Amino acid sequence: MEFFLNQVPGVISNCARAKSIQGTVAQGTKQVAHGVVTHTKSAADSLQTGLETSVKVVGEAANAAASQAKV
Repeated sequence: MEFFLNQVPGVISNCARAKSIQGTVAQGTKQVAHGVVTHTKSAADSLQTGLETSVKVVGEAANAAASQAKV
């Protein structure tokens, strides 16, 4: 079979081209996935920081209100 493929013009170069395209697509997929993961982690970190800040502010306001109520 390999002998036959070697006798047909362009078959080997088409196979090489297909492998090259396959590698390019795989690399692009990895880059997109990495970008999605990085963006998602960054968004999650920002959300967590915002929630922690909100909880801290609410806690401080509750403490201030409790202190005012004692006076």
